[in-house]
Amino acid sequence: MLNRVYVLVEGDDDERFVKRIVEPLLLKRYPKVDTYQYAARPKKIVERFVNTARTKLNAELLCLSDMDNFPCITKRKRNVVEKKIGGVYATRVIVVRKKIEGWYLAGITTGNDRKIGIQCPDQTNQVNKTDFDNIVRKTKFTSRISCMIVLLDIFDIQTAVRRNTSFKYFYEKYLV
Repeated sequence: MLNRVYVLVEGDDDERFVKRIVEPLLLKRYPKVDTYQYAARPKKIVERFVNTARTKLNAELLCLSDMDNFPCITKRKRNVVEKKIGGVYATRVIVVRKKIEGWYLAGITTGNDRKIGIQCPDQTNQVNKTDFDNIVRKTKFTSRISCMIVLLDIFDIQTAVRRNTSFKYFYEKYLV
């Protein structure tokens, strides 16, 4: 059995989501769950970490990556493995459609959207940072981070599975 799982994330918003929503589910399968931010680090440093995690720490590796402007998931996975991470299997790269902000919004139930004053689209696959920031501006929240924290507090997994296909894929393949 593997000792732990590292979830490689791009940045703070991804890490916040993983810590609050993903980690409790992964702890049912692994004794230890950690995150590692890779996007701002040089490829050589990330490759060294991945090699150490796999060989010395006996760790499973999962990687979250936004779709960005890539034409398909396969090309995005290839780009992440070749240009940024190396050493992580493409089958362990989960591509978030379109940005992690879509996952945050996906978990709002109908009653909670009214309570916090957010008008959320029925499907959140195409939500990007600008869309999310525009939604937040129309609310009582003073910052996007405070909004994200509230969204995590009220996050409903089954609603998110219905509203976002990439979250559904990740949930069904790695979290249950």
